[in-house]
Amino acid sequence: MDAEAVCGIYDYLAERGVRIWIDGGWCVDALLGRQTRQHPDLDVAVDHKDEVEFAALMQGLGDKDREDVHALGEKFGFEIPPSRR
Repeated sequence: MDAEAVCGIYDYLAERGVRIWIDGGWCVDALLGRQTRQHPDLDVAVDHKDEVEFAALMQGLGDKDREDVHALGEKFGFEIPPSRR
């Protein structure tokens, strides 16, 4: 996953009214202003009021459960390791 994919995911959700906060490794990189390492995933926090809409958007991108994340990967061009699916 690269920074363009992270921004794409952020924008995709924001355009649909779902606010997320970037967490984990990408959060650190954003604070540093540069990518420090490869990131196979994106950790996000979602406001409680947006949980239902977030889940609906994820299900709309793919199958249920962890497959929603896999579908996002396909949409934005990154691979989800099988152990995380």
